[in-house]
Amino acid sequence: ATAILEKTAVVEAGIGDEFAFALMRMFTFMFGIPVALYHSWQITLVTMSAVPLIALIVTVANKVLMRNSQDASKGSERASSVAMEFISSIRTVAGLGHEPRAIETYQNALRTACKGAIEMGMAKAALEGLMAPIIFVMFGLGLWFGAKLVA
Repeated sequence: ATAILEKTAVVEAGIGDEFAFALMRMFTFMFGIPVALYHSWQITLVTMSAVPLIALIVTVANKVLMRNSQDASKGSERASSVAMEFISSIRTVAGLGHEPRAIETYQNALRTACKGAIEMGMAKAALEGLMAPIIFVMFGLGLWFGAKLVA
């Protein structure tokens, strides 16, 4: 049941605001480039020099994030199913004295989920750490070249 709710939430998030923002960004990129090229083709080409590098980094990062997301989701799903299994049969578990074993099984499942979430966080941080300097260099290059064009 938890996996179905989680997947439903993912679909809902994809159809909601995220889809609208993705569409807006795509159209801004598609129509912004021709307008920028029309007004100043030199500065547009200079500032767009890093776009292929950004596209490569985002492609690799998406693959890593997708894999880590699936691993974290599987771990979370496993922990949830372990908890539901032991809660549904709590009388049997308590009657046989298997509470410590149930806790250990749940903790192991949580460790797996936690490890996947930490790896996902590290991958997001690495993406941000790679993207921010490239974007700052692009802005600086654009400002420098724009000043050269004006002067």
